[in-house]
Amino acid sequence: MIELDFIQFHEQQYRENRYELYVLRNGSGDILYIGISKNNIWERWFGWGGHMTWDGKVIYGESPIGVKIENHLPNSLNWKIQLWTLEDCIKFCCTELPSDTIEITIHEIEPIMIHKLSPALNGG
Repeated sequence: MIELDFIQFHEQQYRENRYELYVLRNGSGDILYIGISKNNIWERWFGWGGHMTWDGKVIYGESPIGVKIENHLPNSLNWKIQLWTLEDCIKFCCTELPSDTIEITIHEIEPIMIHKLSPALNGG
């Protein structure tokens, strides 16, 4: 797991490492949102149909978490985003997983992470 300022994430100031889950925290450290992407988390945020449109001049939120970031600019550029691999998630959730778990996917572990961390915007 790595943690970056949101602006660093947008500028891709990290090395891709099969990250599949992200956790976004606001300036107070509150967990706002947890999400997944099987392909590329940056694309999930800024690609076609992502959380945000960021055209170099204006930032538009396209989802509840994107709108939250937009509404808290410029401070939200310093919020923290954590990028997790599936292995990171498994280690973090080891006590919540059945002992006979042989293989688990990111889709199966995401709700466990959401339950464990209780993000504000992953509502039910």
